[in-house]
Amino acid sequence: MSTTTLVIGGGAAGVMLARRLSRSGGDVILVDPSADPGAGVAYGTAAPWHLLNSPAATMSVDSEEAGHFMTWADRAGSPIGAGDFAPRPLYGRYLRAVLAEALSDHGDRVRLVTGTVAELRPGRDGVTARLTDGGVLTADHAIIATGNPASQHPLPGLADHPRYVPTPWHHSEPLRDLPGPVLLIGTGLTAVDVALSVAVGERADPITAISRHGLVPAGHRRPDEVAAVQTRTPEPDRSLARLTAEVRRSVGDTGDWRAVVDGLRPRVDQLWEGLSDEGRERFLAHLARVWEVHRHRMAPHVAARFHRLRDTGRLDLRADRITAVHAGDPGHIGVEFASGVSGRYGTIVNCTGPGRLPGSANPLVARLLADGVAAIGPFRLGLDVDGNGRLVGADGWVHERLWTIGALRRGRLWETTAVPEIRAQADRIAGALTGSVARA
Repeated sequence: MSTTTLVIGGGAAGVMLARRLSRSGGDVILVDPSADPGAGVAYGTAAPWHLLNSPAATMSVDSEEAGHFMTWADRAGSPIGAGDFAPRPLYGRYLRAVLAEALSDHGDRVRLVTGTVAELRPGRDGVTARLTDGGVLTADHAIIATGNPASQHPLPGLADHPRYVPTPWHHSEPLRDLPGPVLLIGTGLTAVDVALSVAVGERADPITAISRHGLVPAGHRRPDEVAAVQTRTPEPDRSLARLTAEVRRSVGDTGDWRAVVDGLRPRVDQLWEGLSDEGRERFLAHLARVWEVHRHRMAPHVAARFHRLRDTGRLDLRADRITAVHAGDPGHIGVEFASGVSGRYGTIVNCTGPGRLPGSANPLVARLLADGVAAIGPFRLGLDVDGNGRLVGADGWVHERLWTIGALRRGRLWETTAVPEIRAQADRIAGALTGSVARA
């Protein structure tokens, strides 16, 4: 008797789970609001000039076939090399193709449902899911694969202003048509992509991007640049100061910070878990942003275009924060900054990263928290989970039939949002549930 797994979310994580579970002999119900799932927000709304932030060799959905993405791209008429940074829409097509293949090869095991899960009720014999349209689904297990919590809203008073864009990838109009001048709140990878979209063509309107530190993602090395020799990875340490000193020493010894950061990646979660609570708090307060801009880098071509915008004066990057807004004029928004300057903007775009729970929870996660089925995890970055990704309830009980994958594990883990980590989590969950199949 096979096990039926409800996968909630049809983005990259959902596709990997559906593929892996169906190939292992399990039955899958994949639920997503889109009638054309697969790409998700990350890869389904990108423009052609938006590139992946990791080389193609790392982006396979198959842990046993590193070249799976490249092989598919070649057959699809868009050949890419292992070190290339492919267009994100191409990767979205790849994910849809992977899902279509799972349906073709295991159609009797994979069922797609267009809808939104509003409530999950775990029981002794399974899980019941209620959809917003009133539909009900039952399964043996449920896996929440809904991605990052929503962005924090630094300007709540502007929520209904016609010139405020709270979520750029859900905006109904092309970003290149936003009325200027444009102010971007945030200077991370989302701001980079939005700036490139706004600046398409010879548009003269200035773009301003602000954040507390004013730091922007670094660029990956070009494919023709040779990496330094492999670096030594520090051992876990409860002291953030000692760990940081060891990393800096390694950078100094090699002269190649990229090699050091990339060498740390396989053990980041071990290092994170080894820190004391105080050390992790200090990291979040003082070093998290520095780590992010070095770890999550721009593709070389994207970095060149972005810095060209800045160097030509079309983009102004500032370390600043907003102290007041004046939203009386429907055509412009007045802004005052901590630095003492002020400005009037035709559009303000929220490019901040994921917010903290519970305020940034999607409706399903909010309902799970309200019902006590789930609890907020460490530092409010995600949900509380055990080492296998199973939900921990408000009473401390580990739910054997409720799982998470990817971003909602953050806090318990640190490195949990990129394709290699999500791929590994999908493999482990499928392995655990395959064991359930074998025992049934």
